[in-house]
Amino acid sequence: MKKLHDLRDHLLAAVPGLAANPERLLLFADDGTWASTNATNLSFQCSYTATLVLTDFAGEPVSVMLPVLQWVARHQNELLANPSNRDKMTFEVEVLASDLVDLTIKLSLTERFVVTRDTDTALQVRNPAEPPPEYQITDSLRGGQVLDSQGNVVAALPAIDA
Repeated sequence: MKKLHDLRDHLLAAVPGLAANPERLLLFADDGTWASTNATNLSFQCSYTATLVLTDFAGEPVSVMLPVLQWVARHQNELLANPSNRDKMTFEVEVLASDLVDLTIKLSLTERFVVTRDTDTALQVRNPAEPPPEYQITDSLRGGQVLDSQGNVVAALPAIDA
């Protein structure tokens, strides 16, 4: 699943200390379904719940939530734009110690797969990126440091191409 890999790469770049311990970030595609329209080709769409588990996390959950929100703004914007989808981003926190938590975030994602005939004997499968949102979200995609109330850097949002 391309979006899971993209989201993982984004979080490894954005969350301080995570790149040094990438094994603490687990991603799963749960409750997946796929459907085709029975059109003249075999194109289809997958829908699934992306489950992110960050184990033994010593930071603030917001330092993970903001990069996820930034990624969603570009790659699954309807979770933000459509009020009926806003309950499709959930989280759970298990407190392990005064400074450690396990954080689970769940997002409803979709991915399209376009199948076209390349030659008489071959089919080509493409997994196209989501089209840019109808309105400009350039400020949130621009990236930048995320500071807590004391001015400490809790995340560094990378820029995302619109």
